[in-house]
Amino acid sequence: MLLSGVEPNYVTIASILPLCARVANLQHGKEFHCYIIRRKVFDDYLLLWNALVAMYARSGKLLAAKHVFDLIQKRDEVTYTSLIAGYGMQDEGHTAMKLFEEMVNLQIKPDHVTMVAVLSACSHCGLVLEGQLWFKKMQSLYGIVPRLEHFSCMVDLYGRAGLLNKAKETITRMPYKPTTAMWATLLGACRIHGNTDIGEWAAEKLLELRPENSGYCVDRQHACRCRLLERTSESQDSDEEFGRNEVSRLYLGGRRVSIYPVRCGGHVESIRT
Repeated sequence: MLLSGVEPNYVTIASILPLCARVANLQHGKEFHCYIIRRKVFDDYLLLWNALVAMYARSGKLLAAKHVFDLIQKRDEVTYTSLIAGYGMQDEGHTAMKLFEEMVNLQIKPDHVTMVAVLSACSHCGLVLEGQLWFKKMQSLYGIVPRLEHFSCMVDLYGRAGLLNKAKETITRMPYKPTTAMWATLLGACRIHGNTDIGEWAAEKLLELRPENSGYCVDRQHACRCRLLERTSESQDSDEEFGRNEVSRLYLGGRRVSIYPVRCGGHVESIRT
């Protein structure tokens, strides 16, 4: 486009920046950042500056994201949400919560995406009380009806904290059908915290679901015989290739099924046999 003499507008650049969020492509993002700075015409386009904050935040470059954030004079909920999500992904939950409180104090109303970022930050950093508080306030104070992703964050929050009964209660009481990722998240938490009762229940529910992709290679008819087992040192030696990342192991009628984590919004989603 540039070689053809066509100047990109702010919409074009804002559409490209999310593709530069990966570390491998971040250099291209930095070049676009310089391109934006050199052209005063882009100064008043908040969409563009929000995209820059999100790009740096998603790639883990929080200092760069905060620098761009500080340059923006008029911020909105998208500006704050991008940086809150970035802090949450880097396990800086307290910083994320301070930023959220600043947003609220400025009378900037959060939306459902903001609340996902807030709850996720609480989950990653073990801020159980804060997560519970804002899950309630998002409904009573801001009128945001919890969506499936908000319940997923709460399941993850309770699971990481070892509050497995609360996680189970959240799944059973929410007005949505649990996803495979939610069951696998609970199952992984049970393995970590040694709760075989809820673990077996979660495993059965997981295996009852219709496989949604080729990663789920299990036989539903053996679900009733599945049981959750702790990994042993021997299994770590024999499964050196996959064992480091294994979440749980099930034995279905004598056949081993191992569950491994795959990054997808912080949840576990893949099963390998």
